[in-house]
Amino acid sequence: MRIQKFLSHCGICSRREAEVLIKNKRVKVNGIVIEKPCLVNPDKDIVEVNGKKAIFGNYIYIKYYKPAGIVSSMKDPYGKKNLSTVFDFRFGKIYHIGRLDKNSEGLLLLTNDGDFAHKVIHPSHNLKKFYYIEAKGRCTREQIKKISKGIFIYGKKTLPADIKIISLKKDNIKLDICIKEGKKRQIRKMLKSIGLTVTKLKRYKIGNLKLGSLKPGQYITISKKEAYKIF
Repeated sequence: MRIQKFLSHCGICSRREAEVLIKNKRVKVNGIVIEKPCLVNPDKDIVEVNGKKAIFGNYIYIKYYKPAGIVSSMKDPYGKKNLSTVFDFRFGKIYHIGRLDKNSEGLLLLTNDGDFAHKVIHPSHNLKKFYYIEAKGRCTREQIKKISKGIFIYGKKTLPADIKIISLKKDNIKLDICIKEGKKRQIRKMLKSIGLTVTKLKRYKIGNLKLGSLKPGQYITISKKEAYKIF
């Protein structure tokens, strides 16, 4: 295994950051400082970064109820409250899987398992994402049915969505929406196309993983076995 991938799987850094660490001679393999990327055997070789042993496969999986007002990023150039202000690196180097925009809330997954993250977001798995929506505006059932078949966003038509009407009252609409992709602000754009403005967007399920009893701002760590139940 290439050492960049090894360090990424250990949750120490990204593959690109690993190359910088190696260039700065901060990585040792079996006690020897390496000056360029190499192959390592996770079962035999001892890898150290800044004098600390890298433990392979020490994965962390987190279910987090992201409240509205938090940016789905580990840093923000504009100083907005983000995930790093919530987790404060107490779990080491972790990454969020996918995103929820600042004004949305609900289930967000974080991990240092790169392979798991890749599988979750890869289109081949077609993981369903479930949302509870509240919106203002007026529309008909026919309009909702029409957008469920897909609309054009960023020059490409979205996949069909499963939209269930919970309540369709004057200026007060509640929907349950399931999509298989996650284009930027997709649901908001879908509803805007028929004159609706989203006032609440909550993701309560990804694949087979549910938000459960978590409250806004709360999170729990889950086992690898439970995390992979998502598929």
